[in-house]
Amino acid sequence: MKEIKEEVLNTQGRDIPFTKKKPIEVNRQQYVKQLKQYENDPVQGMREIMNQPNSKIKININGKEISDPKEVLRAMEQNAREEMKKNNNKIELIP
Repeated sequence: MKEIKEEVLNTQGRDIPFTKKKPIEVNRQQYVKQLKQYENDPVQGMREIMNQPNSKIKININGKEISDPKEVLRAMEQNAREEMKKNNNKIELIP
């Protein structure tokens, strides 16, 4: 029997540190591509993690605990899109 470690992260709306990857250097073209990919699907990384076998997640939004994967993704995507709307005053018009 495989023991599953349960970890609780209290991020209070901040980014969740899912991976311990080292930063990589990218050129401007690669950066723009990743930025657009994130803007199109801000929960892609979470979706990949949740598709792994035996992965379960619970999030707490304003005191409401959500554990259904579809609802978790929907809530996280909504939060990410709201943040993008708030931070839409970029210095450069073209990334």
